[in-house]
Formats: sequence, structure tokens, C-alpha cells
Amino acid sequence: MQTHCYLCPDDAAWKHIAGLYQAAVSAAAAWHALRARLGTYAEARIDGRWSARDTQVRR
Repeated sequence: MQTHCYLCPDDAAWKHIAGLYQAAVSAAAAWHALRARLGTYAEARIDGRWSARDTQVRR
């Protein structure tokens, strides 16, 4: 059902837009969860997952 915020040709088009919105919300939540799981650079340095040698450019 359209909420009259945006014009769509019919309810099917509105459902399609709503589905795209939900997909974007789900993707954002997945990205947030991944970032939380990976942690920060400071945490990675403390637990040994990252060090200054990892930033050296190899030629």
C-alpha cells in the first residue's frame, strides 16, 4: 500500500520499492555486523592481527 510520500504507478511498483528498501536495510545491517566483528585497527594491533610491517609496499 502506498503511503502517499512518493508517486508510483501502482501498488506493485510500491511493493518493489519497499523490497529494495528492505534489501538496503539488510545490507547496511550486515555491513555494520561485519565491521563490529572485525573491530578497530587499535584492537587488531593489540591482538596481533595487524602490524606496521603489514603496511609496507612490496615492489
